[in-house]
Amino acid sequence: MSYKFAIVPVVCALIGCGGTDVSDLAEASADANLPQPIRSFLQLCIPNLDNPTAIIAAGAEAGFDMTDLGENKAFGTRKSTDETLQINAFTRNAFECAVTTPGQPDGAEWTGLLFASLGVEPNGTAGTLRFDRKDYTVYHDRNGGENFVVFRRR
Repeated sequence: MSYKFAIVPVVCALIGCGGTDVSDLAEASADANLPQPIRSFLQLCIPNLDNPTAIIAAGAEAGFDMTDLGENKAFGTRKSTDETLQINAFTRNAFECAVTTPGQPDGAEWTGLLFASLGVEPNGTAGTLRFDRKDYTVYHDRNGGENFVVFRRR
């Protein structure tokens, strides 16, 4: 699978193995073999961990119709891809970013694609990223659709 080679910079940036900058993650994660919601998640949420302002701006630039919910919280929709982008919305976590889309017949396979693209070994549908000495939980929730979420607890 070709996407495994494209994510080496992503993995290195997340675990700190070298010179890849977080800003390189969006470009490295643009593998056309990945489903669009996973690409959106990798391009918007992961390179902007703990930076709601940057996610909101990137979401608007990517075509999401963003609604400011105040205090670094926002919700956006992109009708052309039937996705939503949520930043710190409806959560008690210190940080949370999610990309959602309606349920897909092959959605169960997307869990493996998500974690392989991040180079993370999941425990079921969740895994842990360590970035900038902080732990983030990444998970694929299939309840009510395909929901790709990254969060950091308080």
